[in-house]
Amino acid sequence: MNETQRILLGWLLIFIALLVVGRQRAGRWLPAEWRTILAFERLHDAVRRAVEQGRALHITLGRGGLWSGMAMDSLASVEVLMPVTKLLSWTGQMPLVTSGDATLHLLAEDQVHRVRRSQAIGLSQAKPDVRWLTATPAVYAAGVMGILAREPVEVNVMAGFFGAEYLLMGEAGVQRVGTQLGGASELSTLPFVVATSRAALLGEELYAAGAYLAHKPWHLGSLWAQDGLRWLIMLGILAGVIVNTLL
Repeated sequence: MNETQRILLGWLLIFIALLVVGRQRAGRWLPAEWRTILAFERLHDAVRRAVEQGRALHITLGRGGLWSGMAMDSLASVEVLMPVTKLLSWTGQMPLVTSGDATLHLLAEDQVHRVRRSQAIGLSQAKPDVRWLTATPAVYAAGVMGILAREPVEVNVMAGFFGAEYLLMGEAGVQRVGTQLGGASELSTLPFVVATSRAALLGEELYAAGAYLAHKPWHLGSLWAQDGLRWLIMLGILAGVIVNTLL
């Protein structure tokens, strides 16, 4: 193990320790102490709007595979999907879900069916509509644009890993739906998200979906651990600057 690996291992162990402490603090961490993220607040309003209008809520999860470097974005998009599905399920509705990766499609389909089975509404509830479009970016964008043009979609949510195809889908959403929300962490995609969304999840805000929407203890603990790790890194940099200045 070289020096770089030892340093990375040390930071990993520190993060794990902070994560465990944050998990223990999760029950005492009040929502009032969290930073307000407008996109999460507007997401609840968007779900209510779709129900009131009697039209569909479409959510597309991007094209990041679960076995790729974009897996974190895809898992975060599923954390957005789950609370939306639960909110809609109480009214007997289900979201229209699309994705651009086969592995992500299977996960999304399983999660949506799991929510449906857990609700007491049963067979009176609308059947889940989870579609895998394609992994090719341009064709994936065309599939989403076609859905927005043909289906009675009132709310369009795009969260996950996207490339330049986001702009095509975002422009179509602006023209055809009542409310559009977006989220991504890819730097080249963020300008498109801001330009086409009522409210945007930018960068690491996307990864906070499990904490803000579902209030899951380990997700809450991860937020606390990330903040603690930032402070340690900042203090380490400051200490290094002072030591190098004085010596």
